[in-house]
Amino acid sequence: MQRFTNDKFPMVGVGFKVCFYVLVAHGFAGLHVAAWNLHFPSRLEVILWRTSSLIICGLMVVIFVVESAADWQRRERGKLIRAWLKSGTIADTEGH
Repeated sequence: MQRFTNDKFPMVGVGFKVCFYVLVAHGFAGLHVAAWNLHFPSRLEVILWRTSSLIICGLMVVIFVVESAADWQRRERGKLIRAWLKSGTIADTEGH
């Protein structure tokens, strides 16, 4: 059985499945946000609905940031960021 090393993420192509999952996730979050001002039987249900809506949208942002960072790492662009953070300026890493 093959294993991935701990420091390398596998390459995942952007195909139909990925696009479909992103659309479903956005639809799910949008459905919750669209019902933000609907009438609910109790104040507690309003608070729970709005809290879950914020959590869902917040998680989508977190997942986007983590996946973007993982993509940069997979493509080894992370070296540029690490070099920039060490030097304090991006111009030093580009040879200017």
